[in-house]
Amino acid sequence: MHGGYNGASDAELLAIPYARLIQEARLAAERAEHTSAEAWVHSAFIGWQVSGVMGAKVGNFQKYLKQLGIRVPKQQVTREQVELDKQRAFRALELVESRFDKGR
Repeated sequence: MHGGYNGASDAELLAIPYARLIQEARLAAERAEHTSAEAWVHSAFIGWQVSGVMGAKVGNFQKYLKQLGIRVPKQQVTREQVELDKQRAFRALELVESRFDKGR
């Protein structure tokens, strides 16, 4: 669970006030939901990239997510974040290209 109760004995869990236990369970559930949602978005991003590389007209990523039925809260993205993402993408592209070049 969220507050470090993983592996706690039954006696230790029973010693926690009920309201606190419910709060911890809610926080753990929210974290699990967030983690699952992130995994769906990451998987969709890979699918979106592959579809685009294979020649499909996929449009922008937000529209692609909407077509898949994945909802993501709107985020404010700074220019610095966009630049950092671009740099990461180019490094990843260089890595992929170098691996393909070695295979030739």
